[in-house]
Amino acid sequence: MGHSRLGIRGFTTDCQYQRVIEKAQEKARKAGGNAIQITELKQPDLWSSCYRIKGNILFIEGVDSLRQAVSAATIAPPAPGADTATYATIYFYRPKNFTGSAVGYNINLDDSVVWRAVNNSRYELRVYKEGKQKIWAKTEAKAIVPLTIQFGRSYYIKCSIAMGMWVGQPSLNLIDPEQGRDEYERVSSRVHK
Repeated sequence: MGHSRLGIRGFTTDCQYQRVIEKAQEKARKAGGNAIQITELKQPDLWSSCYRIKGNILFIEGVDSLRQAVSAATIAPPAPGADTATYATIYFYRPKNFTGSAVGYNINLDDSVVWRAVNNSRYELRVYKEGKQKIWAKTEAKAIVPLTIQFGRSYYIKCSIAMGMWVGQPSLNLIDPEQGRDEYERVSSRVHK
């Protein structure tokens, strides 16, 4: 396994978490790697509205079997006694943050408004339809997270605000279940519909 350095600073208008990861993967492929190892992740803050990462570009032999193992590990185990075979769960959360704290926005699942994302709140949604769907929000700009819903799985969507020209722009990011579960639990138990 070999590696080289990776640094992605973010882009002026398109620097949400998923886009920064995609750019890192693209850079890794161009350098001959087939994996990335993130060593530092900076979230949007007062100094930048972008996610920024540092890491290593890796080349791993047999990476396909590793991907299958990781994919299997990201399925969250069902709660004891819960019948999750008929639905998936989406956990939406917006951590407390001074930047854009007065701005709220609607979260949509396809054509339906499912939650109002306000500062320091969270919401749990059961979805009874499998297949391709999209989570989206809009103020002066639109943020979209495409999902392929599978019953029995848990999805964590982190909501925040990025600075815009006139109004804060919604930022939506699909977060790894382990990290998402921890961040979701740290948000106020105040639930907004």
